[in-house]
Amino acid sequence: MAFKISKAAVVDDSLGAPAAGTVDSDDKNVWLDFLLEHAEAQNALFELFSELGFNDIGDLFTEITAKHEHISKIWDVSRQEEDAKILGLELLFKTERLNRLAKSEKAEIVTSVLRRLVDDEKCVQQFSDIQSASEFLAGADIAFIDFFMSDNESEDQALA
Repeated sequence: MAFKISKAAVVDDSLGAPAAGTVDSDDKNVWLDFLLEHAEAQNALFELFSELGFNDIGDLFTEITAKHEHISKIWDVSRQEEDAKILGLELLFKTERLNRLAKSEKAEIVTSVLRRLVDDEKCVQQFSDIQSASEFLAGADIAFIDFFMSDNESEDQALA
């Protein structure tokens, strides 16, 4: 009897956005300089965060780099090559991505292998936390979950 994987999930905190206040301050300064020099990037950022109602790039920068929900939003955009380039997000997350290479390597390898095993690679999805993965996990044939969702988590906390 053959087992066919048609839907798979990989859950690892290293795939998620950095916490507010952990983005490298030098990277933030370089990104702000980029924004100040590129009107197209400013306009794209104002559009992305239009609901905040800012019209000053400095104020918008301060707001979005200080709150996790905004960091999460631009982290997600940073994974979309074209939008990330327009916004210069490689500058903002340069140090963060370098620091995460080793941490996320296993999750990326597992994802890559699973995508080769399924018919539609879109049926393999990555998540950074159990809550966001829960609906997808309900229909998944297989899931790889990093139970230690932070570096400081104990075994008891991970299994709770």
